[in-house]
Amino acid sequence: MRGSFSPAIRKSSLHAGLLVLIVAFLTGSVAQSQDTLIFGVRADAPPFSYNAAPPVGIADFAIAGTPRENGFKGYVVDLCNAVLDALADKRRLDLKVQTRLVNASNRFDLLRAGEVHILCDPATIMPDRLESNAVGLSGSGATRYLNVSVPVYMSAVTLARPRDLPGGAAPCRILVSAVGETTAAPRGIDRILAEGNFGRWTSDISIAMDRVRNGEPSQIIFDNATDCEPKPAFKAFPTHAELADAFCAGEVLYYVGDIEIIRSLLTSNGCLDRSVIAPATFTDERYGIYTALPNNGILSSAILTFLAELSFQVHSQQKLLDVTYKEAFKEFQPSQKLRAFFWSVTGSFPSTP
Repeated sequence: MRGSFSPAIRKSSLHAGLLVLIVAFLTGSVAQSQDTLIFGVRADAPPFSYNAAPPVGIADFAIAGTPRENGFKGYVVDLCNAVLDALADKRRLDLKVQTRLVNASNRFDLLRAGEVHILCDPATIMPDRLESNAVGLSGSGATRYLNVSVPVYMSAVTLARPRDLPGGAAPCRILVSAVGETTAAPRGIDRILAEGNFGRWTSDISIAMDRVRNGEPSQIIFDNATDCEPKPAFKAFPTHAELADAFCAGEVLYYVGDIEIIRSLLTSNGCLDRSVIAPATFTDERYGIYTALPNNGILSSAILTFLAELSFQVHSQQKLLDVTYKEAFKEFQPSQKLRAFFWSVTGSFPSTP
């Protein structure tokens, strides 16, 4: 009965739970085995994969339970949860499920290492990702080849800037930022440069991107007319949450990233009304759910079963993409490109509120 446990018992249970977490942290994992399927999720990428308060330790080791059970939400996460539900109903997944927090920088490394098997995050389908990660490692437990699902969404890279642009030759801010290891930099920034959308800072940003491509640090922007601290022309942030915080605090001039993520974070951070999100988009980003097949017949079979069920749910009368979109994008209207994407994949347009 709720509330019937004594304080002593509750305290004892808390200590036991903390001990389990400590032991798991020291050993580097929570009882992972050949019958455990691990899902990678993001905390910083709304409305696709997010959690304002991830479970303690989930960035260091996998936690028992599905992404939903660990508090993660979003369009791609909901797709993963729906497929898991369908497999459970059909009794086609007889494995333990765990969840691990990933970020844009480490997600594919964790896939290659076999520490994550299925990524439930907004990851663009790109041939070079598949080719560069198909490393053919050998050895016990090592993961070999990446695979990717049918396309599940069409996004696009754009930019946000302050509504009131600063004057002067140097804005006393980082000129442009994106999240590292994403298609926003340098690919997205290069496309924006080609369209001439960085105004009088185009030359400085172009030089910065040339240096990034050569593996060099960005140049520093000085302003001899003021006493503001010199800033790099370009900085890659580890997460969207950190970049959005810096942008809203006036530390970054141009925030480049996927349009839905930018809009969601600027809204939640309370600076959307002080910002301008470019109406134009500069890339097409087809999202897919990446997986990795380990040298383990049980896990590989489960992963392929997951991908097959996802494809079935997308193309069947279940209309998984449409149902999930309607739930995740209550405050968004689909772009023409997204409508065309849905039509080409499902034969119908996405439902809108």
